[in-house]
Amino acid sequence: MNKMTNRSVEFVVQAGRTLLEAGAEVYRVEDTVQKMGDALGIRRLESYVTPAGVFISYIDSAGAPSTYFRKAAKRGVNLSKISAINNLSRQVAQKEVDLEEAFSILGQIESAAPMYSTLIKISCGAVNAAAITVINGGNWQDFWIAFMVTYLVYLLIDATRILAIPFMRELLIGSVGTGLVLATRTLIDFDINPVIVGVLLSAIPGAFMVNSVRDAIAGDLISGAIRGFEAVGLMMALFGGAGITIGIVGLEYLPEPVEPVMPLITLGFFVSALFNIYNLAPKRTIFGAGLVGLLSSFVLYWTMQSPFPIILGMLWGAMAASLASEILARIYRVPVTVFIIGGFVPLLPGVWFFRATQFLFTGNYPLFFEPLLMGVTGIMAVGVGVAVVTAVVRHWKRRHKDILFDGRFFRRMFKDNGQAKM
Repeated sequence: MNKMTNRSVEFVVQAGRTLLEAGAEVYRVEDTVQKMGDALGIRRLESYVTPAGVFISYIDSAGAPSTYFRKAAKRGVNLSKISAINNLSRQVAQKEVDLEEAFSILGQIESAAPMYSTLIKISCGAVNAAAITVINGGNWQDFWIAFMVTYLVYLLIDATRILAIPFMRELLIGSVGTGLVLATRTLIDFDINPVIVGVLLSAIPGAFMVNSVRDAIAGDLISGAIRGFEAVGLMMALFGGAGITIGIVGLEYLPEPVEPVMPLITLGFFVSALFNIYNLAPKRTIFGAGLVGLLSSFVLYWTMQSPFPIILGMLWGAMAASLASEILARIYRVPVTVFIIGGFVPLLPGVWFFRATQFLFTGNYPLFFEPLLMGVTGIMAVGVGVAVVTAVVRHWKRRHKDILFDGRFFRRMFKDNGQAKM
C-alpha cells in the first residue's frame, strides 16, 4: 500500500510538472493533479503550483502528513503535450487505465518527438511574420522580405539553440531581426515599418498573456501576476531590441511612424493557424484555431468600419475569440488554451508599441506616451475580453455539469427530453 501510494504521488506530480513545463495555466495543473490524485486514492491530497514547480501534501499509508515537490526545470509552449496530458487525466479519472499504464503513457508523452520538425516550425513562424506584415499595410515585396528575415532569425535562434535563453532570445529577435531588415533596406527600397512589425509580432509571448489572465480569473493571483510581469518583460525585450538597433544604425531609413490600418480578414485565419503550429498544437486543431483568428479579425474589421473606437473592436474580438475557443475546446475535447493562444494574435496592438519605440529611440519623448498608452489600453482590452468570457464560463461550470459538444451530448439531450415527455 505504501509503495502504491508513493507511485501514485510520483505520477501525479510528474504529470503536473510536465504540464507546467509545456506552458499550461497554473490552475489547470492544480486541477489535473487533484483529479488524478483523487482517482488514484491519494488521501487528503492538496496541490499547490507556482510557475517554478509543483507542490502536494497528502496523508501517507502510515497516517502521517507528507509533502512532495518537483521543480519545473524547463520553460516553453507545447500545446500537443498539454492536450495529451489532459486526455490522460480524463482516462485516469474515469479509471480507464491503471497506474502502471498511466505511467507508461506519461513516459511516451514526455519522450515523444515534437509534433512538427524545427524547419516546419521556423517556416510557419516566417510565413506568420509575412502575413502580419501584410495585415499592417505591407505589400507583396514586404511579404517576402519579412519571410526571409524571420526565417534567418529563427534559424539562428531556434535551430541552433545556442541563444535560446528567455528574454535574451526576444531581445535578439528584436535587434537582429531589425538589423537584417535595415541591411536589406540598403539594397532594396521599401517601407521598413510593416516589415519590422511583422517580425516582432511573430515572436509575441501569447501563451504568457493568456495564461496570466486565465490564472488570475481562476483565483491564482500570484501566478497570474508572475506570468503577466513575464509577458511584459518579454515584450519590452522584443521591442527594446528593435529600438536599440534603430537608434544605433537605422535613423536614416526611418520613415514616418506607422499607423494602424484596416486588417485583412482572411489573413487572420492563417496568422492564428500558423501561430498554433509554431506552438506545437495538435494537427487536428489547426483548422479550428484558424477559424478563431478569422472570427476575431472579422470583429476587429467590422468595428474599424463602424463609428466605434478600435479599442472596442479589440475587446469584442477577444470576447468572440474566447467564446469560440470555449466551444471548440468541447468539440475537440482539448484544453481551451489550444485555440485561444493563436486566436487573439490578430488583435494585438503591435503597431502602437512600435510607434512608441520609434519615438523613444529617436528622442521624441513628448510623442512617446500617446502610442504607448494606446498599446497598453489595447492589451488591457484584449485581456478584459478574455477575462469576461473565462469568468462567465467558469461560473457556469461550477453550477452545471460541463458540456461536451459531441454526439453524446446531443444523444443525452434528446434522451432527457423524451423521458420528460413520458
